[in-house]
Amino acid sequence: MKKSKRSIQIPALDRGLDLIEWFAKQSEPATLTQIAQGLSLSVSEVQRPVACLHARGYLNRSSSAAYFISGKIVDLAQALPVHFKLRQAAHGPMAIFARTCGESIHLSVPDGDAALLLLDVPGGSLVRLSLQEGARLDPVRTVSGRILLAYGAIRHPESKKVEQSVLARIRKLGYESARSFQVEGITDTGVPVRNGDGKIVAALAISCLKMKGSSKSAKILLKGLISCAETISDGI
Repeated sequence: MKKSKRSIQIPALDRGLDLIEWFAKQSEPATLTQIAQGLSLSVSEVQRPVACLHARGYLNRSSSAAYFISGKIVDLAQALPVHFKLRQAAHGPMAIFARTCGESIHLSVPDGDAALLLLDVPGGSLVRLSLQEGARLDPVRTVSGRILLAYGAIRHPESKKVEQSVLARIRKLGYESARSFQVEGITDTGVPVRNGDGKIVAALAISCLKMKGSSKSAKILLKGLISCAETISDGI
């Protein structure tokens, strides 16, 4: 009989993965004492796995002996063949869009039950937004997530909380635009990205600040976003 995944226990590996997952949610470096408290363990129980992760490059150490997660996890994700090819095809068109329209633009891909922010290209305006590459986006509360949900690229236990009419509208219009769930004054707009077989493989989106006296047209930005997505699709 096959054992379920939950029945397979490798204590040292489990502890290392627990540490990585815990660090990924921290916004500030943490000392061994803080790490131990965060994981409800003793300092002696986290000391060796932290040292190992630091030696392998998964954690960085500050001058005050506090640890924080490195970019190695993101580098590994980006090295996946499907992600590498998509980044290669997307970076050029996204950079042109950011320079021409002045808006930051980001690309998200399916990652289990969430959307993974694979690539972010800052805009050329004086005030611009920047999103964290490697972040996992809520598929219910974000434009990129709902686009991937609408086309069945990801599935989520709470997807029923999104009205089917909303997902149907996304499929009908071919895009989604809504106020940011997390930040006031920001409107997110996104479109799907397809591969050569017509399958949705990513969501391309912009997050626009409401600027005083701005003459940017939402229709023009959407047109540019759609064109950018089509160029990426052609390059995959």
